[in-house]
Amino acid sequence: MKNIIVFLGNSLFLLSLCISFIGCDDGELYSKELVAFIRNWAGESYTIKRTYMADGTPSVTGLKELKFPVYLTREATVDVEAKIGADESLVAVYNASKGTDYDLFPLEALNISEKVTIPVGQLRSADSIKVTFDCEKLDPGKYLLPLTINSVISKDKGICASTTASTVYYTFTVSLDNINNAKVSVPEGNKIDRSTWSIICDDEPETGFLITNLIDGDRSTDWKGTKNVKGSIVVDMKEEHYLKGLSFYYHNGEGAIRYYDAPTYFQVYVSMDGEKWVAHGQAGRYSYSTSVLENEYGINFFVPVTCRYFKLKIDGVYNISRYGARFAELDAIK
Repeated sequence: MKNIIVFLGNSLFLLSLCISFIGCDDGELYSKELVAFIRNWAGESYTIKRTYMADGTPSVTGLKELKFPVYLTREATVDVEAKIGADESLVAVYNASKGTDYDLFPLEALNISEKVTIPVGQLRSADSIKVTFDCEKLDPGKYLLPLTINSVISKDKGICASTTASTVYYTFTVSLDNINNAKVSVPEGNKIDRSTWSIICDDEPETGFLITNLIDGDRSTDWKGTKNVKGSIVVDMKEEHYLKGLSFYYHNGEGAIRYYDAPTYFQVYVSMDGEKWVAHGQAGRYSYSTSVLENEYGINFFVPVTCRYFKLKIDGVYNISRYGARFAELDAIK
């Protein structure tokens, strides 16, 4: 398993980098034929840290490249040149065989040294294929990068690329922490009109505490979740918006702050279609004062997000073992 971790100021990109290989036909690799192949390997770990300085300047430290050589099944009598490239067509083949839904790794976010030379009399290339990443161009998502030997060139006319060990598959899961938890005030901007919104939740509310209370404009009505349940709230804004963040108003409508059922953490997701969700990180922890009757808190994005849907997964309640999450209004700010 390879892991790439990218820190963005207080925000965090996490790239989980896994490698799998096509199964090899041992007979081919141990035959007397002259075959170029990529050797299987595993268990290495890499990290990249991407940070923003206080003035907003990006900084990247850590791993800058991945390397791997190309091998021959036997010594060649002349030099052999092998060329490597990304094969986009293999993404659909891989997904169909594995039941996955990876997208092609953004080719504009990487650079590949495309060829290596295996010197005469050697079994391994003198240099390595090098892959470097431009993490600033990576969006959150699940990606597949198939790298394959697409040609071998030599005066030894019998040489060919392996039919079973010429491709290595890198899978990436890129996640993003885009939440500025140092700022819990309502984001600067304008609240979006909620008159056409729809809202649902997978946690059935107690009688009278409907999920639609969160968008009814009445701060005296609440939604109240079930104790020990971390429900998810999904909002369809009916059209795309450029969001600076979200806000929620905590007031139980009974004339007093009851901090023990206040939400303390949210996992925040956005989507364009309501099907494919992008995680933007965890928001919290929020501090509640029993001396203040009304509190409105903000979820601030470091970088504004364009989306039609957003989802809040309750990830913590002050006393979730006795009370479900409870608050009165939910807004989005553009």
